[in-house]
Amino acid sequence: MKKYVLLIFLLKLSLVGLNAQTTPMAKDHNKFLGNIYPNSTPYNFDLYWNQVTPENAGKWGSLQPSNQNSFSWTNLDRAYQYAKDNGFKFKLHTLIWGSQEPSWIDKLAPEDQQKAVENLFSQISQRYPDIDFIDVVNEPIHTPPSYKNAIGGDGDTGWDWVVWAFQKARTYFPKAKLLINEYGIINDMNATTNYVHIITILQSQNLIDGIGIQCHQFNLNTISTATMKNVLDKLAGQNLPIYVSELDITGKPSSISTDAAYKQYMQTNPADDEETQYEHYMEKFPVLWENENVVGITLWGYIEGATWTPGSGLLNSNHTERKAIVWLKEYMTSETSYAPNKFDNTNAIPLMKADHSLVSIYPNPACDYVTIEGKNINRVDLFDISGKRLLTQSNNTTISIGDLPAGLYIVRIEADGNSIQKKLLKK
Repeated sequence: MKKYVLLIFLLKLSLVGLNAQTTPMAKDHNKFLGNIYPNSTPYNFDLYWNQVTPENAGKWGSLQPSNQNSFSWTNLDRAYQYAKDNGFKFKLHTLIWGSQEPSWIDKLAPEDQQKAVENLFSQISQRYPDIDFIDVVNEPIHTPPSYKNAIGGDGDTGWDWVVWAFQKARTYFPKAKLLINEYGIINDMNATTNYVHIITILQSQNLIDGIGIQCHQFNLNTISTATMKNVLDKLAGQNLPIYVSELDITGKPSSISTDAAYKQYMQTNPADDEETQYEHYMEKFPVLWENENVVGITLWGYIEGATWTPGSGLLNSNHTERKAIVWLKEYMTSETSYAPNKFDNTNAIPLMKADHSLVSIYPNPACDYVTIEGKNINRVDLFDISGKRLLTQSNNTTISIGDLPAGLYIVRIEADGNSIQKKLLKK
């Protein structure tokens, strides 16, 4: 116990004098922490986040607002290119959704509706060949599309239209991870059971690669962490990665029901609002992030005045940081934030394959030298906490760290055909 306490104490000491913010926050983790991309690059996006989801540009009503013969690509191009230029994972949101549909779709005959949907898939796949993740169907339980019957309707499974959408997505996007996405899950076990039923149908045909759960403030603010954990455990039973797809947390009191009243409250009680948001983040975010089945979290906006719902910003409108993001930056440098990921590393920069049993590092913590022990080690790289490479060694399993300042470091080891990442604490 004393050794553990000393380890944590030394870790905290190692962070003194460092900028609390990594660049971006999840850069050296094996999960991503992303955000939405509106129609232009938000303030300091790459200093906070490392995954991109277009806020509206990937929705059908934005891509084909006027008629089925023309597309408006500019804003989606910008989001996609920004992700690729920065090495960030890109998620397309969304192919099928019963909201923000083009108005002209209801005027078509069913067979033409189906052709229009398939043409949408085809055009997107040709223009963006390197999409990482796709919300194939968004909110199937709450917001099915008006053209549902044209693409299969309920059918034998009760969800044939969802199956059709995933079948087509698998054909047109063979390299992308195909996700389903829904709200009202994290706070409701009954809704989770219904959601799992749809997921099981898709799994039976090998059509789905991950589960998206929206975690908006109206579901998350007041729900207990026990319920959150139960829901995550239920979803984990499907043995699929979980993507927290739309996270926002506010300081909104439960007694306030309208946006107008909440805006008034924020104006008259700014300190209380900021404090409550901060407390909610400290309570709820680690439950999501530290679950081994969660492979990434995407926030739904971060600058107040430019988010879909009031009070969810982590930066004020003048770009000063609120208390919640100050905490989040500190948390993302903590030992507990290096949470397990039982699936493939989903961070933007591939760092590891998580079979740590292949190698060992000793002593750890260390003062002057460390030894790497394992089978067929052919390369060792040492990085600081910001991701800067400090040294590379080949065919040498002893590292001299005597000249390095005290702190936390990342060791990447290539051994027996695997790339493995381990943490090293220099005393």
